Amino acid sequence: MGHGVRFRGRRQWELTRNLGTPTVITTRKYFGGTRTEAHNMNCTEKDYSTINKDTVDSGSTEDSDLCCYINQVDLIISDVTQTSSNKMIENLERILENVHLTDDFSTSNNNLVINIKQMKKPDDYHLYANLHNTSDSEGSVMNHVVEVHLPKALMQSNRKNFVFCMYKNKKPFNNDTVMNEFVVGVSLGNSFSTLEVFFNISFVHQTQNNMKMKHTCMFWSTSDNKWNSSGCNTILETNKTTCQCNHMTYFAVLLNPYTETSNLISLTYITQVGSTISIVCLVLTLIMYVIYRKSFVEHSTQIHINLAIALLLLNINFLLNVILASLNSVILCVFAASALHYFLLCTFTWMAIEALHLYRLLCKVYNTYMKRYIQWLCLLGWGFPGLVVISILFASINQNIYGQSDIPSKDTNYVNYSMCYITEKYKTVHYVTNLGYFALTFTFTSIMLGITVYKIYSLNANQRHQESRKVWKDMCTVLGLTSLLGTTWGIIFFTFSQPIALPALYLFCILNSMHGLFIFLWFYCSKKTASKGSSGTNTQDSSRL
Repeated sequence: MGHGVRFRGRRQWELTRNLGTPTVITTRKYFGGTRTEAHNMNCTEKDYSTINKDTVDSGSTEDSDLCCYINQVDLIISDVTQTSSNKMIENLERILENVHLTDDFSTSNNNLVINIKQMKKPDDYHLYANLHNTSDSEGSVMNHVVEVHLPKALMQSNRKNFVFCMYKNKKPFNNDTVMNEFVVGVSLGNSFSTLEVFFNISFVHQTQNNMKMKHTCMFWSTSDNKWNSSGCNTILETNKTTCQCNHMTYFAVLLNPYTETSNLISLTYITQVGSTISIVCLVLTLIMYVIYRKSFVEHSTQIHINLAIALLLLNINFLLNVILASLNSVILCVFAASALHYFLLCTFTWMAIEALHLYRLLCKVYNTYMKRYIQWLCLLGWGFPGLVVISILFASINQNIYGQSDIPSKDTNYVNYSMCYITEKYKTVHYVTNLGYFALTFTFTSIMLGITVYKIYSLNANQRHQESRKVWKDMCTVLGLTSLLGTTWGIIFFTFSQPIALPALYLFCILNSMHGLFIFLWFYCSKKTASKGSSGTNTQDSSRL
């Protein structure tokens, strides 16, 4: 025979044993509910390993009572691991939904606020809660931070127990930026299917800094171990954010930096047009190389071509990425995200190789012949990024590092622009493999660009009395090397400074989406210089670059 927990008013607690023999134990009031003195003394002595089990028999109370179970969950919340948190959340949810009450129950601990209300009348219902108390009367709860409104239409078809559970510690729900740092769960009975009508859950703003961030109503998906916004609408008001949802589970308002929609649309168009122009120019560059390949015998040219191929594939993947993201296919999205990440890292690596080769040309005095030089560079330029991406793919088998990522925007409808890339949950992977790796590449290429400018200046200073060299030619050489070495990508670091973030973002999108055009112009000028067969030292040095 199954186990069960029943409340007999506010003064008694009845435990139903295996044989169905009731044992009545005297109890005391506890935050509007009840708690047994006898069982309270034995709470810490019981085995609560079931808290993180895959399933829990919600009717089993032979070894614990409701308050003891809640207390034990409260104790382990701060130390819970991500792998076991979902089991704990689901088990507590199941216990609260299936408990049989003859009266209302409410309790508050360090990490939890719980209220179970018997819905006897088919009327509108409001629940107000702060971090210590709950009530259906707004005046009874000082400075409430959450308000739940269940419409009459919902109550007419679901006259069951209403469960409210607030986690004051967000750790079980990962480290996303959550408004007010708490998560609220609601349920009506044990049905989590789509409701016929929407209900409202409002989160009161406790700081004005929140208004500078993008607000999005999300629910926690225990199956995917991540936040999801489907089935919820976000209504931003001056003093609160209201979530209108058609299903019940655990909710929170996630905060993210936002870009004004008009700017986001403009930046998107600039990037798409620039990427298209770059693709055309890079294809022309490859065609030119195939036609005139006998004229291009320098190692520099072969390195330029590899950089052009990496940049071409990066732009193609970027344009296709949004289309693949819209298909809502997990496998396609992971493939698109890993491909985009791979070719981005390849582009960075070949920029560094350009700088390395420039160092060999300018700074190595002695013979530096290396057998299979280009083959080794190709192994580095295409192989190292592959190792990084493959390692992330292996690590993401159960972690979902690659997937759909939303670009937050702010408008009346809270439209999100999605692409397949490294997910928001794993920003550290993005910072290390992209920003960190590029920071090292950018430092090296910038140093080499500075050495090149110094060499050109010194060379012209020694020859200025013998021949007139136009300054604009030197400027073109420096600008061409700037595009090859990818130093314009360094503008991304200025986008983190708020006063100049937006202008820097526009400049970054314009210059780097046109990267292919700059490589084509450099390649064309190099071909034109080589065809002249000039014997001047400066011309020879420029063509070697």
